[in-house]
Amino acid sequence: MKTNFQLTQAEIEVAIDLVSGLTPIEISRKRDVRKTTVDSQIKSIRQKTETRSTVDLVRKLGRMSAKMSAVTSQISRTSAERLSTQTLMRRHTISLRDGRQSEYIEQGHPRGEPVIYIHTLLLSGMITRSSELKCVSKGWRFIAPSRHGYGKSDRANFKSVRENLDICVNDIVQLLDHLGLEKVIVVSSRHGQRLAALYPDRVKGLITLNAAPIWHPSYLSYFNGRKRNMIKTSIHAPTAVRYLARVGKLLIDSGQERLFLKGMNRDSAVDTAALDIPEVYHVLEHGVKHISAQGVDAHAWDVQLTHTDQSADASRVKAPVTILYGSECDYMQPVVAETYASILHDARIREVKGAGTYLQHTHFDVLLGELERFR
Repeated sequence: MKTNFQLTQAEIEVAIDLVSGLTPIEISRKRDVRKTTVDSQIKSIRQKTETRSTVDLVRKLGRMSAKMSAVTSQISRTSAERLSTQTLMRRHTISLRDGRQSEYIEQGHPRGEPVIYIHTLLLSGMITRSSELKCVSKGWRFIAPSRHGYGKSDRANFKSVRENLDICVNDIVQLLDHLGLEKVIVVSSRHGQRLAALYPDRVKGLITLNAAPIWHPSYLSYFNGRKRNMIKTSIHAPTAVRYLARVGKLLIDSGQERLFLKGMNRDSAVDTAALDIPEVYHVLEHGVKHISAQGVDAHAWDVQLTHTDQSADASRVKAPVTILYGSECDYMQPVVAETYASILHDARIREVKGAGTYLQHTHFDVLLGELERFR
């Protein structure tokens, strides 16, 4: 860094603090100097690196570190260790207009380009540790709200799948207002599409992961036996889904998360292998605890959502959409992606070879590449 940009040692330390997510006032306190001194150093850093903002600086240093080992070798050992061990996940709670409390987490760079990452049936919004560090270096800020009834977000009252969906979307809009975010990139399928359809001015781009929010009974044939039976049960005997979900919760509550996850993924060699990656297993374990924290009702309603057709919403989405799916994800077939894309105004399909259900964790660089298209 010093060789390429001619930064002083103090400027290197300040640059690392900025990349690590500290604000100028936090840096001044940490270094025991006046904030005006830090502001002056930041100005000098940006002039020398020819960047206009902290996000630009983070991205430039990220590209440099990816291409030139000399950059990282000039960062002090203490600073490098601090970046690799620092807690980058931040938990928050906001009060919604109806009095409910809504939880969300942030990962990556605190002033990076915002991405709303909406969790699914079995995945929380947490990303892996290595993904966090990539978000820091490339200037991305992942914001993951816990939908109502999940994690520590209070449940809402509703009577239908569509009402449930709209409450989630309204909660997310309130979160955007709370954070002062006018327009964001969204990583989601059903909830993201509904958000883009109802609030087109708030969504810059949409990425769906291993899912398309459309439904036809023939799609049942694309699911493996276990998932197909769950959906058929949800259609014909929804109360039984709650019973099955309670059985899963008993395993989770008794500390048998690994057994539960192994059982859920036993039909896929790719997904089973993903469980053997420690950081991936960590976020998946967090996910099953997240979905079961308040019981199984929210999960049972979400199962019904998987066979609710939202093609009418798809035709209303104006934002560009990337349909991203793994070649080894057995319930997301090319024909479904193509059908979905044909309804959208601006769609791109990308199949990721070798990826399964946990594409966003095992192939995070692919997701980042798609996000870059919407910057």
